[in-house]
Amino acid sequence: MTKPKKPETTLAESGWKPDAATRKWCADRHPTVDVDKTFEEFELIFEQNGKRWSSWSATFKRYINRSIEKGWDGVKYKPGGVRPDMEHLIQEARAIGFRDPHSYESPGAYRTALRGHAAEVPSNVRHIGAAIKRM
Repeated sequence: MTKPKKPETTLAESGWKPDAATRKWCADRHPTVDVDKTFEEFELIFEQNGKRWSSWSATFKRYINRSIEKGWDGVKYKPGGVRPDMEHLIQEARAIGFRDPHSYESPGAYRTALRGHAAEVPSNVRHIGAAIKRM
């Protein structure tokens, strides 16, 4: 006998918001993610498109995982938190005295600003160029 399938609802119909279990999952796997700000973005997207899902918790987790994996801007980070794919670049940028990315700054915008800064840096620390190309 198969288990009855949960009904699919829109996010608004379900009234779902990140609960303690979802927040713990996020803190364990993606500690730099700001769950509340990310949920605001998630809510805007899914209210607009009217998608229906049976598990909004699983959908939110998948949204976070895919956003990070693919470098989408849907995930918002805590102040001082960095995208996992930018950690190496930021470490090298700090080595030449460049600032950390702003919370609203996309990787492309940060890379462009860093390139401008790197052009002004003496050639003995231009190894940053290799890090920029890897992003």
